Amino acid sequence: MTTILRMVKRALVASVMCACASVPAMAANLVIGGKNFTEQYVLVEITSQYLRSRGYTIDSRTGLGSVLLRSAQENGQVDLTWEYTGTAALVYHKLKEQMSSDQTYEKVKELDAKEGLVWLNKAPLNNTYALGLPAEEAKKTGIRTISQLAEKLKSDPKGTRHVFGMDAEFANRPDGLKPLEAAYDLHFSRAETKQMDPGLVYTALHNNQITIGLIYTTDGRVKGFGIMPLDDDKLLPAV
Repeated sequence: MTTILRMVKRALVASVMCACASVPAMAANLVIGGKNFTEQYVLVEITSQYLRSRGYTIDSRTGLGSVLLRSAQENGQVDLTWEYTGTAALVYHKLKEQMSSDQTYEKVKELDAKEGLVWLNKAPLNNTYALGLPAEEAKKTGIRTISQLAEKLKSDPKGTRHVFGMDAEFANRPDGLKPLEAAYDLHFSRAETKQMDPGLVYTALHNNQITIGLIYTTDGRVKGFGIMPLDDDKLLPAV
């Protein structure tokens, strides 16, 4: 499972932490970066409001993909961001070994320290990818796991089109679509994989415009639209 963490440039750790813990900071400029989905927009806004209340001048830059945001931070263009241990391990550091969430945190913390990046304490909130089904489809079929979904797709009449909506990052990540297909013996044609803005996946599922959607487990639209997150019963590496 993925744990959300805060990550800052080493030179800024002392000032940010001390300012938050004691007196308001002298006017200082901080750039907070965020990715392109709901949770990140919310976290950036919460963090920005808090730091402004402590005397910082904040420039927030959201809507970035993981790799672009990481590059901006390494180049000193972003000072602070909320990051995910699974993304850091699999995408940035190309780690292959299976580790617990605590082990993953310690490993990426160690590796990023060499790059001048510091992970602060882990947040209790946990977010990860999941496959989601429209409420009516989940109710009708009783599907609750990805293995059950795979069996249902295989049993459908030949020529049945199953549209899988996902964001571009998952489609191209080394721990994304291809490993998912391999683990569950799923096969989606190019025409069946629809890359779209992450926020549109929930609406498409709600309106039955796609068969399966890649969702984020903490997004409020999962509950609001009655979307059924499927259990990853083969325990793929968390992202």
